[in-house]
Amino acid sequence: MPGIQANMIGEGLNHSLGVSPLMVGVVGAIFLGIIILGGIRRISTFAAVLVPLKVGAFLLLTAVVLIANYDRIPTMFSWIFLSAFNQGSVFGGMMGSAIAMGIRRATFASGAGMGEETPAAAAAETAHPVGQGLANSFGIYVDIVICTCSGLMILVTDCFNTASGYIGSGSAKMGELAAAGKNGIVFPQEAVGTLMPGLGEFVMGVVVILFAFTTILSYYYQAETGMAYILGNASENTRKNVYLVMKVMVLIVYIYFSTTTSTIAWAAADLACGMMVWLNVLMLWFLFPKVVAMLNDYEEQRKADQVPFFDPDKVGIENVDIWKEINKEQIAAARAGSSKINMTGAGKASFDV
Repeated sequence: MPGIQANMIGEGLNHSLGVSPLMVGVVGAIFLGIIILGGIRRISTFAAVLVPLKVGAFLLLTAVVLIANYDRIPTMFSWIFLSAFNQGSVFGGMMGSAIAMGIRRATFASGAGMGEETPAAAAAETAHPVGQGLANSFGIYVDIVICTCSGLMILVTDCFNTASGYIGSGSAKMGELAAAGKNGIVFPQEAVGTLMPGLGEFVMGVVVILFAFTTILSYYYQAETGMAYILGNASENTRKNVYLVMKVMVLIVYIYFSTTTSTIAWAAADLACGMMVWLNVLMLWFLFPKVVAMLNDYEEQRKADQVPFFDPDKVGIENVDIWKEINKEQIAAARAGSSKINMTGAGKASFDV
């Protein structure tokens, strides 16, 4: 999964500064190693600083590009709707190619449903898992906004090429990029470059690097969290050795994909993403009843003007005793209140709250 992000960084800096992808990979691997060798806390600290910065910068760049090309916005939306609903697109979608590509990219853009968000969500401090689940679901809309911004920038400036042979006229480099088979990050770079030739490509490259780099850190965090679960009660020495091997593997992957083509990087990413999605969707099928039970419990507490907290026994979920420890005071108070109601309601139907 980190491969496509490493490839984006390599292509982005190569396009804006002409730096060798291999050099980008080696230098990037050094920075990546410094962070991940520092452990989970260093990863969290680094990401917490960069995430708001990168999102804000990307939204600002999009706004500037759209304002500068405001007269082209009607034409842009006509392109979007005509391309979506013309006869060729309809039949292409019926054949499955357009739908398949849309599903792959949409799934990759958001961690929803494929298990990518689970480790980070599980590390959050919350009294009820549904509260964190709702916070994570909001992230889907942030992903949609960011991806939409990329599309709007390249469309409004006509800085994109298509596999069917269309070559954008927004930049003099579009023909060169088409001939070289380059796509992806270079399109929004050229879009911003229409406003600030030379500088725009670099600025957008830096912003995308922030996105890609923090995503790679996220992937490693997920991998280490999953491995911690697999190792179970293994010794501390075994854990350290396994984690060290994982860190070295991530750095090798980073360097390799920095120098490969975007086609290979996307193919590898789609394969890895697809494996995670199929496995996780099956698990979601079996976990769905528990999710519904927890959601109902959360909503009931909200309707009763309570601050929601999670008691696994209340919804019949076993083997999650950590929640009893987290909410032991709230659970004890609730059970004490329940006992009082049962005692005062002698002679009447007994009930719990």
